[in-house]
Amino acid sequence: MHILQPDARKQIVLGFPSPGGACMSYETARALYRGTQRHDLALLLSVGSWDGFNNLWASALNLAEAGQATHFAMLHADIAPEEGWLDLLADELDRLGADLVSVAVPLKDGRGVTSSGIGDPADPWHPYRRFTVRELFDSSLPETFSAADAGHPGGIFLHNDGCWMCDLRQEAFRSTDAEGRLIADFHFPREVFRDGADGKFKVRAESEDWYFSRKLHELGIKSYITRKVRLTHAGGYAFSNVLPWGTYRHDLDTPGGKALEEAAVARGQLSVTTDN
Repeated sequence: MHILQPDARKQIVLGFPSPGGACMSYETARALYRGTQRHDLALLLSVGSWDGFNNLWASALNLAEAGQATHFAMLHADIAPEEGWLDLLADELDRLGADLVSVAVPLKDGRGVTSSGIGDPADPWHPYRRFTVRELFDSSLPETFSAADAGHPGGIFLHNDGCWMCDLRQEAFRSTDAEGRLIADFHFPREVFRDGADGKFKVRAESEDWYFSRKLHELGIKSYITRKVRLTHAGGYAFSNVLPWGTYRHDLDTPGGKALEEAAVARGQLSVTTDN
């Protein structure tokens, strides 16, 4: 239950998972310490594998129960959001009455595909569609949007966990099963399966953020994705969400993305499928 007014000063815990040996850019370091000018900020560091996400998450939940935190945010070492990004996310949470808002982050290649999208209830290993940077700037899509805004009311919203914030006053985040295990946490499920196409055994995995997203969906968490926070994702280049770019207008590697592309071509809105 929310106990503070929207304009109240917030106590934000910022989790920074840093795998051993990972480097941090100057821009990311600046974002850690210049993320807010209006709220209280405590920084939590975790060095290790992706299991560090759960350490940070558990610490934040405990701080919230002790009355020492109202919000939790996370930032990855290769992502550099603009100054004041925590204030922007806090404002969006208040404006929308949301429980969680994540920032759309491009993958590190030329397609312009982000790691956010819509999940397939029947297939946790592959998304139904992912949003492209070009789609984020579609006139029909708000800067901060829900699954319904994207044409998938009730759909499983897949979030990136590289830059996000949630309101810890939402009790559902602390929901546990009958054995006391937290329902919404970070796991990286893997399995070995026989591929029906060639009969070979193969390994596949689900990312920890999409697993977390599916659990949020089960709990009825009210969540949004935004491009309002401008950022870059450091790789061979600085991949940004500031302007529409990329060879893909729709994600051609997913069923839902292909369907959107084919429909646009059929309507005469696209003449080719990879460079519009």
